[in-house]
Amino acid sequence: MKALDYQAKSLKSISRISSEKRKGPHVSIYLPLRSRQTRGIRQTMIQQRIAEAKVLLSEDLLPHECDEFLTEILTLGEHVKIPELCKGIAFFKSNEDFYYSLLALEPVELTVVADSFHIKPLVNCFAMRANCYIIMATTEQVSLLKLSGTDVEFLETMHQSPEDNQDKRSGFVGQRKRHKDVVDGFIKDSLKKIHKAYNLRHHRLAILGPQRLRAKIKSELTEGIQKQIFFESLLYSSLSEMVGKLAPALSKELEESAQKKAVSLLKEPGKGLITTSLEDIAKAAIESRIEQLVVDPKTQVWGRYDREKGLLETSERQQSHLDDCVIDDIVEEVLRRDGEVIFFNADIAESKDLYLATLRW
Repeated sequence: MKALDYQAKSLKSISRISSEKRKGPHVSIYLPLRSRQTRGIRQTMIQQRIAEAKVLLSEDLLPHECDEFLTEILTLGEHVKIPELCKGIAFFKSNEDFYYSLLALEPVELTVVADSFHIKPLVNCFAMRANCYIIMATTEQVSLLKLSGTDVEFLETMHQSPEDNQDKRSGFVGQRKRHKDVVDGFIKDSLKKIHKAYNLRHHRLAILGPQRLRAKIKSELTEGIQKQIFFESLLYSSLSEMVGKLAPALSKELEESAQKKAVSLLKEPGKGLITTSLEDIAKAAIESRIEQLVVDPKTQVWGRYDREKGLLETSERQQSHLDDCVIDDIVEEVLRRDGEVIFFNADIAESKDLYLATLRW
Protein backbone atom coordinates (compact mmCIF):
# COMPACT_ATOMS: atom_id res chain seq x y z
CA MET A 1 0.00 0.00 0.00
CA LYS A 2 1.26 3.46 -0.90
CA ALA A 3 0.57 6.05 1.81
CA LEU A 4 -0.29 9.50 0.59
CA ASP A 5 -0.11 12.64 2.72
CA TYR A 6 -2.64 14.89 1.06
CA GLN A 7 -3.97 18.25 2.19
CA ALA A 8 -7.52 18.91 1.00
CA LYS A 9 -7.58 22.55 -0.07
CA SER A 10 -10.62 22.66 -2.37
CA LEU A 11 -13.99 21.06 -3.05
CA LYS A 12 -12.36 19.35 -6.02
CA SER A 13 -9.85 17.63 -3.77
CA ILE A 14 -12.60 16.74 -1.30
CA SER A 15 -14.53 15.13 -4.16
CA ARG A 16 -11.38 13.19 -5.02
CA ILE A 17 -11.18 11.82 -1.49
CA SER A 18 -14.86 10.83 -1.46
CA SER A 19 -14.91 9.35 -4.96
CA GLU A 20 -12.10 6.85 -4.44
CA LYS A 21 -14.20 3.94 -3.24
CA ARG A 22 -12.23 0.95 -2.01
CA LYS A 23 -13.26 -2.36 -0.55
CA GLY A 24 -13.04 -2.67 3.21
CA PRO A 25 -13.46 -0.21 6.06
CA HIS A 26 -12.75 3.52 5.80
CA VAL A 27 -11.65 5.36 8.94
CA SER A 28 -12.28 9.10 9.30
CA ILE A 29 -10.95 10.93 12.37
CA TYR A 30 -11.47 14.60 13.19
CA LEU A 31 -9.50 16.34 15.94
CA PRO A 32 -9.87 19.94 17.16
CA LEU A 33 -6.56 21.71 17.85
CA ARG A 34 -6.59 24.49 20.39
CA SER A 35 -4.05 27.20 21.01
CA ARG A 36 -1.08 26.27 23.21
CA GLN A 37 -1.96 22.59 22.92
CA THR A 38 1.17 20.54 23.51
CA ARG A 39 2.26 17.70 21.25
CA GLY A 40 1.69 15.33 24.18
CA ILE A 41 -1.94 16.38 24.54
CA ARG A 42 -2.45 16.07 20.80
CA GLN A 43 -0.97 12.57 20.81
CA THR A 44 -3.22 11.54 23.70
CA MET A 45 -6.27 12.75 21.74
CA ILE A 46 -5.14 10.83 18.66
CA GLN A 47 -4.58 7.69 20.72
CA GLN A 48 -8.10 7.99 22.15
CA ARG A 49 -9.57 8.31 18.66
CA ILE A 50 -7.49 5.34 17.45
CA ALA A 51 -8.70 3.23 20.40
CA GLU A 52 -12.27 4.04 19.40
CA ALA A 53 -11.50 3.15 15.78
CA LYS A 54 -10.06 -0.21 16.89
CA VAL A 55 -13.31 -1.08 18.62
CA LEU A 56 -15.26 -0.23 15.48
CA LEU A 57 -12.81 -2.19 13.29
CA SER A 58 -12.80 -5.27 15.52
CA GLU A 59 -15.75 -6.80 13.64
CA ASP A 60 -13.64 -7.04 10.47
CA LEU A 61 -10.00 -7.15 11.60
CA LEU A 62 -7.89 -9.02 14.13
CA PRO A 63 -6.18 -6.92 16.87
CA HIS A 64 -2.77 -6.92 15.15
CA GLU A 65 -4.45 -6.02 11.84
CA CYS A 66 -6.14 -3.06 13.52
CA ASP A 67 -2.76 -1.87 14.78
CA GLU A 68 -1.22 -2.13 11.31
CA PHE A 69 -4.21 -0.43 9.74
CA LEU A 70 -4.03 2.60 12.04
CA THR A 71 -0.28 2.97 12.63
CA GLU A 72 0.15 5.59 9.88
CA ILE A 73 -2.32 7.91 11.60
CA LEU A 74 -0.39 7.70 14.84
CA THR A 75 2.96 8.24 13.08
CA LEU A 76 1.74 11.24 11.11
CA GLY A 77 0.13 12.70 14.22
CA GLU A 78 3.52 12.63 15.93
CA HIS A 79 5.46 14.33 13.12
CA VAL A 80 3.13 16.62 11.16
CA LYS A 81 3.89 20.31 11.60
CA ILE A 82 0.87 22.28 12.76
CA PRO A 83 0.73 25.95 11.64
CA GLU A 84 0.00 28.51 14.34
CA LEU A 85 -3.52 29.33 13.11
CA CYS A 86 -4.57 25.74 12.35
CA LYS A 87 -7.76 24.80 14.23
CA GLY A 88 -8.01 21.09 13.50
CA ILE A 89 -6.77 18.06 11.61
CA ALA A 90 -8.58 15.23 9.85
CA PHE A 91 -7.27 11.77 8.90
CA PHE A 92 -8.74 9.47 6.24
CA LYS A 93 -7.49 5.87 6.09
CA SER A 94 -8.57 2.89 4.00
CA ASN A 95 -6.80 -0.28 2.88
CA GLU A 96 -5.13 1.54 0.00
CA ASP A 97 -5.26 5.27 0.75
CA PHE A 98 -4.19 7.67 3.46
CA TYR A 99 -5.10 11.37 3.40
CA TYR A 100 -4.96 14.16 5.88
CA SER A 101 -6.20 17.75 5.95
CA LEU A 102 -5.24 20.69 8.15
CA LEU A 103 -8.36 22.66 8.99
CA ALA A 104 -8.75 26.41 9.40
CA LEU A 105 -11.89 25.90 11.50
CA GLU A 106 -12.32 23.80 14.62
CA PRO A 107 -14.17 20.53 13.85
CA VAL A 108 -16.22 18.41 16.23
CA GLU A 109 -14.09 15.56 17.62
CA LEU A 110 -15.27 12.50 15.75
CA THR A 111 -14.36 8.94 14.70
CA VAL A 112 -16.30 7.16 11.95
CA VAL A 113 -15.67 3.73 10.45
CA ALA A 114 -17.84 3.12 7.39
CA ASP A 115 -17.78 1.92 3.77
CA SER A 116 -16.54 5.34 2.56
CA PHE A 117 -14.82 8.38 4.03
CA HIS A 118 -16.95 10.65 6.21
CA ILE A 119 -16.55 14.07 4.56
CA LYS A 120 -19.47 16.16 5.85
CA PRO A 121 -17.42 17.87 8.61
CA LEU A 122 -14.59 18.42 6.12
CA VAL A 123 -16.95 20.08 3.64
CA ASN A 124 -18.36 22.23 6.44
CA CYS A 125 -14.88 23.35 7.49
CA PHE A 126 -13.97 24.11 3.91
CA ALA A 127 -17.20 26.04 3.26
CA MET A 128 -16.57 28.26 6.29
CA ARG A 129 -12.83 28.71 5.74
CA ALA A 130 -11.47 32.16 4.97
CA ASN A 131 -11.12 32.66 1.23
CA CYS A 132 -10.89 36.24 0.07
CA TYR A 133 -8.91 38.96 -1.68
CA ILE A 134 -7.11 41.63 0.34
CA ILE A 135 -6.34 45.09 -1.02
CA MET A 136 -3.55 46.81 0.93
CA ALA A 137 -2.83 50.46 0.14
CA THR A 138 -0.32 53.14 1.08
CA THR A 139 0.39 56.38 -0.72
CA GLU A 140 3.23 54.67 -2.61
CA GLN A 141 2.08 51.07 -3.07
CA VAL A 142 -1.08 49.02 -3.73
CA SER A 143 -1.01 45.24 -3.27
CA LEU A 144 -3.52 42.47 -3.90
CA LEU A 145 -3.24 39.36 -1.72
CA LYS A 146 -5.26 36.17 -1.58
CA LEU A 147 -6.15 34.54 1.75
CA SER A 148 -7.00 30.81 1.59
CA GLY A 149 -7.53 29.35 5.04
CA THR A 150 -4.34 30.46 6.77
CA ASP A 151 -2.24 30.76 3.60
CA VAL A 152 -1.48 34.22 2.18
CA GLU A 153 -0.31 34.74 -1.41
CA PHE A 154 0.86 38.03 -2.92
CA LEU A 155 -0.80 38.28 -6.33
CA GLU A 156 0.06 41.78 -7.51
CA THR A 157 1.97 44.82 -6.23
CA MET A 158 2.03 48.22 -7.94
CA HIS A 159 4.39 51.04 -7.02
CA GLN A 160 3.89 54.72 -7.66
CA SER A 161 6.44 56.15 -10.09
CA PRO A 162 8.82 58.66 -8.40
CA GLU A 163 8.28 61.01 -11.35
CA ASP A 164 4.58 61.24 -10.53
CA ASN A 165 5.38 62.85 -7.21
CA GLN A 166 7.58 65.61 -8.54
CA ASP A 167 5.91 68.80 -7.36
CA LYS A 168 5.91 71.73 -9.76
CA ARG A 169 3.59 73.90 -7.65
CA SER A 170 4.77 76.45 -5.13
CA GLY A 171 3.38 76.82 -1.66
CA PHE A 172 2.28 74.31 0.96
CA VAL A 173 -1.36 74.16 -0.23
CA GLY A 174 -0.29 73.52 -3.79
CA GLN A 175 2.04 70.75 -2.72
CA ARG A 176 -0.66 68.98 -0.67
CA LYS A 177 -3.20 69.27 -3.51
CA ARG A 178 -0.70 67.91 -6.02
CA HIS A 179 0.20 64.99 -3.72
CA LYS A 180 -3.47 64.11 -3.12
CA ASP A 181 -4.25 64.17 -6.84
CA VAL A 182 -1.27 61.98 -7.65
CA VAL A 183 -2.16 59.42 -4.95
CA ASP A 184 -5.83 59.34 -6.00
CA GLY A 185 -4.82 58.77 -9.62
CA PHE A 186 -2.42 56.03 -8.58
CA ILE A 187 -5.14 54.27 -6.54
CA LYS A 188 -7.62 54.53 -9.42
CA ASP A 189 -5.20 53.15 -12.02
CA SER A 190 -4.07 50.33 -9.71
CA LEU A 191 -7.64 49.18 -9.02
CA LYS A 192 -8.43 49.12 -12.75
CA LYS A 193 -5.45 46.84 -13.38
CA ILE A 194 -6.31 44.59 -10.44
CA HIS A 195 -9.97 44.21 -11.40
CA LYS A 196 -9.10 43.52 -15.04
CA ALA A 197 -6.70 40.75 -14.02
CA TYR A 198 -8.61 39.18 -11.10
CA ASN A 199 -12.31 40.20 -11.38
CA LEU A 200 -13.08 41.37 -7.83
CA ARG A 201 -16.82 40.93 -8.35
CA HIS A 202 -16.80 37.26 -7.37
CA HIS A 203 -14.66 37.40 -4.22
CA ARG A 204 -15.08 38.63 -0.67
CA LEU A 205 -12.87 41.66 -0.07
CA ALA A 206 -10.88 43.11 2.82
CA ILE A 207 -9.41 46.61 2.52
CA LEU A 208 -6.42 47.62 4.61
CA GLY A 209 -4.81 51.05 4.79
CA PRO A 210 -5.31 54.61 6.09
CA GLN A 211 -8.94 55.71 6.31
CA ARG A 212 -8.72 58.21 3.45
CA LEU A 213 -7.26 55.62 1.10
CA ARG A 214 -9.88 53.05 2.10
CA ALA A 215 -12.59 55.61 1.27
CA LYS A 216 -10.94 56.31 -2.09
CA ILE A 217 -10.74 52.60 -2.89
CA LYS A 218 -14.45 52.12 -2.15
CA SER A 219 -15.39 55.14 -4.25
CA GLU A 220 -13.64 53.57 -7.25
CA LEU A 221 -15.43 50.23 -6.90
CA THR A 222 -18.83 49.44 -8.38
CA GLU A 223 -21.79 48.96 -6.06
CA GLY A 224 -21.70 45.21 -6.65
CA ILE A 225 -18.05 44.95 -5.66
CA GLN A 226 -18.59 47.21 -2.64
CA LYS A 227 -21.10 44.66 -1.32
CA GLN A 228 -18.29 42.09 -1.24
CA ILE A 229 -16.33 44.11 1.33
CA PHE A 230 -16.56 42.41 4.72
CA PHE A 231 -13.61 43.92 6.58
CA GLU A 232 -11.72 47.22 6.82
CA SER A 233 -8.73 48.12 8.95
CA LEU A 234 -5.44 49.94 9.18
CA LEU A 235 -2.39 48.00 8.01
CA TYR A 236 -1.08 45.28 10.34
CA SER A 237 2.51 44.92 11.47
CA SER A 238 2.79 41.30 10.24
CA LEU A 239 1.03 38.80 7.98
CA SER A 240 0.29 36.48 10.91
CA GLU A 241 -1.45 39.30 12.77
CA MET A 242 -3.46 40.14 9.65
CA VAL A 243 -4.55 36.52 9.12
CA GLY A 244 -5.39 36.21 12.81
CA LYS A 245 -7.87 39.08 12.42
CA LEU A 246 -9.23 38.40 8.95
CA ALA A 247 -9.79 34.64 9.03
CA PRO A 248 -12.12 34.60 12.09
CA ALA A 249 -13.99 37.68 10.82
CA LEU A 250 -14.68 36.14 7.42
CA SER A 251 -15.51 32.70 8.83
CA LYS A 252 -18.00 34.28 11.23
CA GLU A 253 -19.61 36.26 8.43
CA LEU A 254 -19.85 33.17 6.19
CA GLU A 255 -21.39 31.17 9.04
CA GLU A 256 -23.95 33.88 9.79
CA SER A 257 -24.77 34.23 6.10
CA ALA A 258 -25.27 30.47 5.69
CA GLN A 259 -27.41 30.36 8.83
CA LYS A 260 -29.57 33.22 7.58
CA LYS A 261 -30.02 31.59 4.16
CA ALA A 262 -30.87 28.23 5.75
CA VAL A 263 -33.42 29.74 8.14
CA SER A 264 -35.08 31.56 5.24
CA LEU A 265 -35.47 28.30 3.32
CA LEU A 266 -36.63 26.36 6.38
CA LYS A 267 -39.50 28.81 6.82
CA GLU A 268 -40.88 27.80 3.42
CA PRO A 269 -40.77 23.97 3.57
CA GLY A 270 -44.15 23.49 1.87
CA LYS A 271 -43.69 25.95 -0.98
CA GLY A 272 -42.33 25.50 -4.48
CA LEU A 273 -39.56 23.07 -5.31
CA ILE A 274 -38.54 22.41 -1.71
CA THR A 275 -38.58 19.09 0.14
CA THR A 276 -37.71 17.92 3.65
CA SER A 277 -38.26 14.23 2.84
CA LEU A 278 -34.95 12.36 3.09
CA GLU A 279 -36.19 9.76 0.61
CA ASP A 280 -37.06 12.45 -1.93
CA ILE A 281 -33.71 14.19 -1.33
CA ALA A 282 -31.81 10.92 -1.87
CA LYS A 283 -33.60 10.29 -5.16
CA ALA A 284 -33.17 13.89 -6.37
CA ALA A 285 -29.44 13.85 -5.57
CA ILE A 286 -28.55 11.13 -8.09
CA GLU A 287 -30.82 12.76 -10.68
CA SER A 288 -28.85 16.04 -10.41
CA ARG A 289 -32.02 17.86 -9.36
CA ILE A 290 -30.72 19.41 -6.12
CA GLU A 291 -29.80 23.08 -6.36
CA GLN A 292 -29.18 23.57 -2.62
CA LEU A 293 -28.91 21.04 0.20
CA VAL A 294 -29.41 22.52 3.67
CA VAL A 295 -28.16 20.32 6.51
CA ASP A 296 -27.01 20.45 10.12
CA PRO A 297 -23.47 18.95 10.01
CA LYS A 298 -24.07 17.21 13.36
CA THR A 299 -26.97 15.18 11.91
CA GLN A 300 -26.21 11.48 11.44
CA VAL A 301 -28.64 9.03 9.79
CA TRP A 302 -27.15 5.56 9.50
CA GLY A 303 -27.93 3.07 6.78
CA ARG A 304 -27.15 2.33 3.15
CA TYR A 305 -27.62 4.50 0.08
CA ASP A 306 -28.02 2.97 -3.37
CA ARG A 307 -26.28 5.57 -5.52
CA GLU A 308 -27.62 4.10 -8.76
CA LYS A 309 -31.30 3.99 -7.84
CA GLY A 310 -31.34 6.65 -5.13
CA LEU A 311 -32.95 4.33 -2.58
CA LEU A 312 -32.32 4.37 1.18
CA GLU A 313 -32.25 1.79 3.94
CA THR A 314 -31.95 3.48 7.32
CA SER A 315 -31.47 2.17 10.85
CA GLU A 316 -31.40 3.68 14.34
CA ARG A 317 -27.68 2.99 14.75
CA GLN A 318 -24.67 1.84 12.76
CA GLN A 319 -24.63 -1.95 12.60
CA SER A 320 -21.35 -2.50 10.69
CA HIS A 321 -18.79 -0.62 8.61
CA LEU A 322 -20.99 -1.33 5.60
CA ASP A 323 -23.38 1.22 7.04
CA ASP A 324 -22.59 4.89 6.59
CA CYS A 325 -24.17 8.23 7.35
CA VAL A 326 -26.53 8.44 4.36
CA ILE A 327 -26.62 12.24 4.64
CA ASP A 328 -22.85 12.24 4.18
CA ASP A 329 -23.29 10.15 1.02
CA ILE A 330 -25.97 12.52 -0.26
CA VAL A 331 -23.66 15.50 0.37
CA GLU A 332 -21.05 13.80 -1.84
CA GLU A 333 -23.55 13.31 -4.66
CA VAL A 334 -24.80 16.90 -4.46
CA LEU A 335 -21.25 18.29 -4.65
CA ARG A 336 -20.36 15.96 -7.49
CA ARG A 337 -23.29 17.34 -9.49
CA ASP A 338 -22.44 21.01 -8.85
CA GLY A 339 -25.08 21.55 -6.18
CA GLU A 340 -24.56 23.84 -3.20
CA VAL A 341 -24.38 22.51 0.37
CA ILE A 342 -25.43 24.98 3.07
CA PHE A 343 -24.63 24.09 6.68
CA PHE A 344 -26.61 25.51 9.58
CA ASN A 345 -27.05 25.06 13.31
CA ALA A 346 -30.49 23.57 13.94
CA ASP A 347 -30.33 24.43 17.65
CA ILE A 348 -29.85 28.15 16.94
CA ALA A 349 -32.43 28.08 14.17
CA GLU A 350 -34.89 26.28 16.49
CA SER A 351 -35.83 24.06 13.58
CA LYS A 352 -37.36 20.62 13.77
CA ASP A 353 -36.09 19.98 10.24
CA LEU A 354 -32.44 18.89 10.13
CA TYR A 355 -32.19 18.81 6.33
CA LEU A 356 -33.92 20.35 3.34
CA ALA A 357 -33.34 20.58 -0.40
CA THR A 358 -34.32 23.07 -3.06
CA LEU A 359 -34.82 21.39 -6.44
CA ARG A 360 -33.94 22.49 -9.96
CA TRP A 361 -37.10 20.89 -11.31
